[in-house]
Amino acid sequence: MKKHMKWAAALAAVLGLTLLGGASVDAAVTADQARDIAIRHAGLTEADIDHIRVKEDWDFGHVVYEIEFYSGAREYDYDISQDTGEILKYDYEVHHWRD
Repeated sequence: MKKHMKWAAALAAVLGLTLLGGASVDAAVTADQARDIAIRHAGLTEADIDHIRVKEDWDFGHVVYEIEFYSGAREYDYDISQDTGEILKYDYEVHHWRD
């Protein structure tokens, strides 16, 4: 009987971990919200953006949004936490285009 109880407990633990690990958890911050956070932080509006790309990535055990966008000759890069909306990293470069 004890042997069956141990197996049942082990099976329940494995199934519980699998269900928790595979369950879809709603993000505290959506990709659209993260995009808006980055654009606002850069002091821009949607109308100022020429091109934008938002991608989910796994960084240091956390899901982050990698956001890259262009406004004129500037390229902006942001990493924003999906859990909190905190800006984890950002920078921009100025490209000097020549014809």
